[in-house]
Order: sequence, then structure tokens, then C-alpha cells
Amino acid sequence: MSCSICAAVVFFAAVAVGADDEPFRKKVIACSWDLGNYSVYDVLSNKAAFAALPIDGARISANGIKLPDGKPLEAWRAFYSPLWPKDALAPLAKPFREATAIPSLRHSFTGFSIARTPKTRVDFRDDVGWAQGFANLRQLAALARDGGLKGLIMDPEDYGKGKQFTRLDGDPPYDEVAKLARRRGREFADAVFGEYPSMTILAFWAFSHGRQYAVQPDPREAMRRKGELFIPFLDGMLDAMPPTAKFVDGDEPSYNYSAYGKDWMNYADKAAANRACIALISPENRYKFRAQVQMGFAVYLDRYTNPKGKFYYTGPVSGSRLVSFDENLRGALRASDEYVWLWCEKFAWVRWQNLTNPKLRVAFAKDRTWDDELPGMYDSIWAATRPQDFLASRFPEIRGKGGCTNILKCGVFKLTGKEKYGRPVRRIPVKRGERYVVEYTAKGAGITGSVSYFNENGGRQWGLSSTTETGEGLRRILVAVPQYTGFINFGVGKPDDGTTGEVSGIGVYRLPAPPAPEEETANADNKAKSDEKGEQKK
Repeated sequence: MSCSICAAVVFFAAVAVGADDEPFRKKVIACSWDLGNYSVYDVLSNKAAFAALPIDGARISANGIKLPDGKPLEAWRAFYSPLWPKDALAPLAKPFREATAIPSLRHSFTGFSIARTPKTRVDFRDDVGWAQGFANLRQLAALARDGGLKGLIMDPEDYGKGKQFTRLDGDPPYDEVAKLARRRGREFADAVFGEYPSMTILAFWAFSHGRQYAVQPDPREAMRRKGELFIPFLDGMLDAMPPTAKFVDGDEPSYNYSAYGKDWMNYADKAAANRACIALISPENRYKFRAQVQMGFAVYLDRYTNPKGKFYYTGPVSGSRLVSFDENLRGALRASDEYVWLWCEKFAWVRWQNLTNPKLRVAFAKDRTWDDELPGMYDSIWAATRPQDFLASRFPEIRGKGGCTNILKCGVFKLTGKEKYGRPVRRIPVKRGERYVVEYTAKGAGITGSVSYFNENGGRQWGLSSTTETGEGLRRILVAVPQYTGFINFGVGKPDDGTTGEVSGIGVYRLPAPPAPEEETANADNKAKSDEKGEQKK
């Protein structure tokens, strides 16, 4: 083996190990009208603004390519566009690599829809039609690979009402057409994973679509009666999905879920219901479903800024709609396996400037961001996904400003050789959804600071683990107050070895949460109950 080949192998191994060794954490992916309208070149023209966002990645559109006839290549319609010229998307690989080098866009995707033009579909017996769509998808997968993207976003919604994945009159009998759908799923997997074996596909929804069948006495018979073909298609995808790939079910109906929604309307219960869709998969693929299919959720930002009366509207919790957003984002992150995608329409992620097509007509406020509309939203995302980074980088900037002041000051608290644990701060009254930072300086080996949770009557909530920080020096603990919690305590401990220690400079800071308009804060509890009932209707 030549030295150059040895060096290449070593470099590849280092890259692979580095990626595998990245500490695991939940991630948020920005998807929106503004990102759908603008191109990767527009993203790069606004690089500094994107670098400041608290996201992990985005759905970046593969716009900006012209076909030989001068018309724009619509990558989003890859599955049902005319056959693209060879390497049509190759010029986008370099700008995509530049975009994904931005830390906030490291886990980015590009996407495609599987809906055709109004009331048309590809017959499952049409080898040429399916091959054409898969040829385009190969190019899109190659762009994702060469552009440093994590993979593709798949939108299965039937915008054109063509019923691509429903058996129609004129189709073969159900069992026969279901086999054809499974075959097309295998061909789809061969196309995209053949180009990019380690890709992640984030579907806006997928297996979760089958919850209606999974609860029936005979799920497969229920699918047969409805003419269901999307689940067989996904089953076929699993047939050919390599062990290096991942598939994320984004459960788009989660737009209206809540962290504490009643019964089936909360994220945790829905995650369990989605995993029950394993009953719809062929027995030979169930191990792949368990190992490679992840459950994710969507958080719909418009829900927290829409006026009352809209179907997608969520009122305040503890007097603030920001608290509502934060609470539900955290609930979605807790219940997801890895990814939560943020969908939004009316406003923009950044104030777009230097656009490649400044005259492009858009249906959103391109000069107003989501953080303008719901102040504190970006801090909320940052704190929910990267709390230690938020505490180290962002908290010092907002400390002492905008209401983020110390509500409780304490002196030095010492632990003697006999005492192992003590509570320098007791019974801090709190409200559901509020966020606090407890700050202190520790001196002494093995000092541990912890925040414990107590219910409205002061009883310890033993089912909630204390939030802790260990080590000497300046320490900070971020607290998001759970439901039914009325008080928090701050305590410190040390090893049971006779050593002494102390904490000083103890402060408790409530993070800002702008109040909702006056008419929304009145009778907030009753409105929250009404909102939950409205969610259940969907």
C-alpha cells in the first residue's frame, strides 16, 4: 500500500471515528417557508446570521440550478420531475459544503416531495415512470453526500390529491398491488442509499400514518380494506435499507401535541403509539424497525404567535406564550429519539439580505424573525438543546438584564467535617414552566450542588431527579419547572470522608418570559384547559 493510500485510509478512519465519537444529544432542525423559498447561495449571503441561530441544522433547498431550456430545476419535485440532465445538481455541492461547515447548520438536509401534480400518480406497474423519479432522487442523494448534508427530508403529503399510495379502481387486486408498492420501496432504497449509504431520511411523517391500523384487531386486514400502500412502500424501503442508514418518522400531526396534553395528545404517548406501528411491518423487517427507525416530532412555531381564534393557537402558561413554547419544545425533545423539526410560516429565521432574487414574491415577513415576534424564543431553543453552552455563553450576556436579576442572595454556606449535605436555599416558590439559573461558587473537593423539586404542598417529588453540578469554581444549574411543582430547593453536598467545603455567591435568576397580552393572561388556567380540548378535536 502506498504512503498516499495509507494517509487517505488513516484520514478517513479519523473522520469516521470523530463523527461516531460526537457526544449524543437531541437536535432541532429548522424547516420553514423562508428556507423553502431561498437557495443555499442566499443562506451563504446571510452566513453570520445563520451562525448565530440556536439550531442544529436546517432544510436547505437545492434551488439555483437552471435546466437547458432556461427553466429552474425544481429539486423539491425530484420524484415527479422530467428526467434531469446528468450531474445537474453537482454545482451545488461546494456551496452546500460551505453551508454545512457553519456549526448551526452541521446537521442539515435537503428535501423532496412524493406528491405529483393535481390528481395524477405513477401507476405501480409503470417501470419507466418509477425509474425516472428514482434517477432524479439518486442525484439528490449524491448532492446530500457530496454537500456534507446528513441526508434528505421526505414530504409524503398528497398535495395534488393523486392518491399515489392508495389502491384505486383500475389497480391490480390489493395483495398484488401491495407487493408492487413494496418493490417500489426497495427500488427507492436502492436509489438513495445506493448513493449515500449512511444517510438519514427525515420524513415529515411515515409509519405514524399507520396508527389508525395498528389499533385494529387485525392491522393488515384494516390496511387491505383502506387500500393502504404507503406502509407496504415503507416496508420495501426497510428491505433494502443498509445498516448504516437511519430513518426518522417526524409525525407531522404533532403540530398540535403538548408536553402535558391529556391522554393521547402528548408527545410521550404518541411516541409509544408510533412504535406500535411495528405491527404493520413484515416480521423479517421488525429488527430493522427497532434498530434503525427513530421517532421524532414537529413543533409548529406559528402556534405560539397566531391570534386567538386560529385552529393552531396555544395560549399562555404561567402568563407567557414563550413558556408554552418552551414547555412543549422540551416535551418533544424528551419523547423523540434524536430529532425535532421546527416548522414555521409567517416569519423568517433571519432578516434576509443580499438575496440572489430580491424581487421574489414571498408570503412571509422576510424582515421579521421569530425571535422578534416571540422574544426569547431563540434563547429557549438554545437552553433546551445545549444547556451547558447556554449557561456558559449566553447567560452571562442576559444576566442582570430584562428582568433576569437575582431574586435571592445568600452568604457563605459551609459544610463541616461531620455534615455531608445541607440546604442553603429552601422553598423558592416557582410556577409551572418557569426557568431559573442557580449560580454559585464551590470551594472544596467533591462539592455537589443540586436543585430538588417539591409539589405545591411542599412534599418532595421523588419521581423527579435532582438537577446537579459537581466541581470547584463557578457553577450554574439550569432549571425548567415541571408541572405540579410549587417549590424548588438548592442543596449542597460533599463526599463522606470528613473533608470540609463551602459555597458562596449563591444567586437564583429567573429567565425572562415576556407576558402574554392582557386579554390572554386573564383566566389563563381556564384557557389552557380549553386549548387542550381544542387540540384533542384534531
